[in-house]
Amino acid sequence: MRTLLSDKAEDRGDLPVDDGTSAPSVIDTPDVHGWSDEIRHLPIFSGLETELVQSLMTGSSTEHFRPGALVVRQGEFTPALHVILRGIVDLTHLSDKSECGVLLLSARDLLLPATTLFDEPALVSARALTNVKMLMLNGAAVEAALKRSSALTNSLMKAMSGQWRMAVRNILDLNCRSAAQRVGAFLLRIADLQSDTASPVLPIAKRHLAVRLGMTAETLSRMLQTVADHGLHLRGRTIVIRDRAAIEDFCGPDPYPVRDERLLDVFAL
Repeated sequence: MRTLLSDKAEDRGDLPVDDGTSAPSVIDTPDVHGWSDEIRHLPIFSGLETELVQSLMTGSSTEHFRPGALVVRQGEFTPALHVILRGIVDLTHLSDKSECGVLLLSARDLLLPATTLFDEPALVSARALTNVKMLMLNGAAVEAALKRSSALTNSLMKAMSGQWRMAVRNILDLNCRSAAQRVGAFLLRIADLQSDTASPVLPIAKRHLAVRLGMTAETLSRMLQTVADHGLHLRGRTIVIRDRAAIEDFCGPDPYPVRDERLLDVFAL
């Protein structure tokens, strides 16, 4: 099972506050004839002929971002299609006074594809929360390939539709669940995504969890105590479920049909 996060300390990082000055640490040009498995098996390349993949990889690059670095700033245009190879990126509205979280993206997710495909400014900023490795595909090459390949068109439609569905899920959680229920439901999903480990961990800092769930850090602290009273504890970053039935009953049923968006090649939260 593909897990949301890496257990390596260097991938989780200490998540320092981003001051807008961080820069990519390394920029590489992949060898189009010697792709790594993490590139070769990307959903966006599924069903594509080798020649078409080579044309997409020509002129591409990979970039590494440290925790806290801004990958894309709100309002920017992105001439390259970004594909996350490793790490976690949050989509967030950043201002001097507040942060408003939208989605958390992880490995194999597309990053703000509409900004590239339709020449639209980014509605939110994209920030690395862990060490992130990003594949950058030339936007013009992607547009040319879309005219030739229905398989590529279908892959992009699936990914964009899946991300839209995840955004709607988050809106429904925000409007239909209390703050404590949102915390409990989110931590349950994180734990379930790591069902192959005895000690699931939160892959991001608590302050970023608060942003993602639409609350202040102070509110999150209070809600974690409420959630603990119903059988789920967060010890540092370790998620401990002491009473599954109680926490599930407290969170209530999901306010949307039970469906795994990973079937649409979307791995967002």
